[in-house]
Amino acid sequence: MRILYIWKSEYPWEIRIKKITQSLVDQGFEVYVLAKHHGEATDYEILDDGVNVMRFGRNFRFLTLPVPFNPLWKSKIKTVIKELKPDLIIIREIMLGEMTAKLGRKYKIPVIMDMAENYPACMKEWKKYNSNIISRFLIHQLKVADITEKRSIRLCDGIMVVCDEQIERLNQTYNYDKEKICVIENTPENDFLSNVVYSEVDLKFKLENNVPVVFGHHGFLSGEKSLTIFLLAFEVLSMKYNLKLIIAGTGEEEINYKNLVKDFVSKETIHFIGRYNLDDIPKMIN
Repeated sequence: MRILYIWKSEYPWEIRIKKITQSLVDQGFEVYVLAKHHGEATDYEILDDGVNVMRFGRNFRFLTLPVPFNPLWKSKIKTVIKELKPDLIIIREIMLGEMTAKLGRKYKIPVIMDMAENYPACMKEWKKYNSNIISRFLIHQLKVADITEKRSIRLCDGIMVVCDEQIERLNQTYNYDKEKICVIENTPENDFLSNVVYSEVDLKFKLENNVPVVFGHHGFLSGEKSLTIFLLAFEVLSMKYNLKLIIAGTGEEEINYKNLVKDFVSKETIHFIGRYNLDDIPKMIN
């Protein structure tokens, strides 16, 4: 069975895609990822995990914005479908959902949406959609994201979500059949941290004996999952305990967090290490 996974950005890496595609490869499926070109050296490669990656837009990346009705995306998806003849298509999120689902119906191929986020809610929080009056009007007043989601999911044969609450939301908002929705959580594979060596010294001992207690955070630094309250709490607790904080990742809130902590008493114990690769996470935890 041949499966095509369509992703709007660069690949690798993206941890949810890796988990899903690796699981499919391990079960004997032939898996292809169609991704946007992001300056990689090649337009096609087979990764170590057996996943085939096809990229497009090398010479016209500024025209390959993954938005509904983009004719370049539609043409590319159509071409890939005709060449691969996949048995199943998985489309990531809502932006390219409607055009992909329509092509799936045209060629009689089932299409499943991998809904990694409550996208309309996230877009209302992200700064890039609140930075000017036009984007605010489109997202908050015209509810373009909500309309896009509705038009996309109504054509999909199934949906993968990240939590049970999403099942309830899609059922209540769009009357989408719960039986066609399943939960795939944003959790790593069971053996992902198998090489991590954990400290044998317990937390209570560290706190009572002034041994540094290290906190780590990795992920996108975006508004819908704010670290502001945590950083303020860290500053207060640092006045009593020996603490250290390592923040890995980038995002639109990074500069705000750096500005927030620059006047902290604990600023020397807070470290921003920036962008990282998926394979770096066990090493960072170690």
